[in-house]
Amino acid sequence: MSKNFTRRGLAAIAAGAALFLSGPLAAQSYPDRPITMIIMSSEGGGMDRASRYVGDALADVLGQPMRYVNRPGASGQIALQSFIASEDDGYTIFSGNIPTLLLGYGAQDQDIVLEEEITWLGAYLNDPAILATAASSDYQTASDLIADATNRPIRVGVANWSSVQTLALLHLAEQTGAQFEIIPFSGFRNAATAMLAEDIEAAVGNFAAVEQLGEEARSLGIFAPESPNENHTPLAEQLGVPIFAAASNRALAVHQSLEANQPERYSTLMAAYEQVVSDIEFAANFSAIRAQPSQLITWGEAEAATAASDILNLLEQYRELFDQGG
Repeated sequence: MSKNFTRRGLAAIAAGAALFLSGPLAAQSYPDRPITMIIMSSEGGGMDRASRYVGDALADVLGQPMRYVNRPGASGQIALQSFIASEDDGYTIFSGNIPTLLLGYGAQDQDIVLEEEITWLGAYLNDPAILATAASSDYQTASDLIADATNRPIRVGVANWSSVQTLALLHLAEQTGAQFEIIPFSGFRNAATAMLAEDIEAAVGNFAAVEQLGEEARSLGIFAPESPNENHTPLAEQLGVPIFAAASNRALAVHQSLEANQPERYSTLMAAYEQVVSDIEFAANFSAIRAQPSQLITWGEAEAATAASDILNLLEQYRELFDQGG
């Protein structure tokens, strides 16, 4: 389990750690009432389950209940606006998927600057994108597919067009000279069905979704510098070109002003978050949200912010193609 907290994050954690007793922070003046978590999805989905899982663990550490408010829609923008409008007193936390939120934010004119409104506590779950094909396909490696795609357009399915997987394919095509006909489906399950029937040559889905296909699918590579297991070889390692680390990153954020205006509360939240994601039992029980312990990450504010910045930069780079496809 990696420890990727920044120097500033570690300083905050150290300050907050001084507040800890052997158990919850019940003896402290903050928090002295329930904390609200605004979730950028509807109830019952993967984002909601993950948010409540980490939220319940935070509540145990902080010694106060966590209230959950679901604000689905508009790629997270409804939840974001609701969070920004809330009091910046440390009693409201934002929970979302970094890529989905940033693609929704970057795709439209905004009257806010996101970096001036929120600060990421960190990201705790990483679900990297996988390039896959049917087990019956002639493609044995990513190099086989890329070689074919340099001679003719290859049909590659994605769950939907406005996704980090689409950005990853546009970047991969530029890096390798491959020709991809990117076909958006209504969800990865439909893309996978078309792939397994060989109606399309390949599909890109997140690690968890591709793993569920079992032996029916063949992983050609992962859009990440490291693989969660031996079944997926990093595409950068195979192809020898830079690869965008496309993934679903579940993360928590607070108001950007909290650190300056209420540093003790900010430090307390940072310390609680670090305690949660570093806990062995928290990782071991990841199956409760249909995830594997290998998907746990301990990104701090800087790592989460860098991931967000990379997505916005790539969106700007391919905006014309991205907007045309959408």
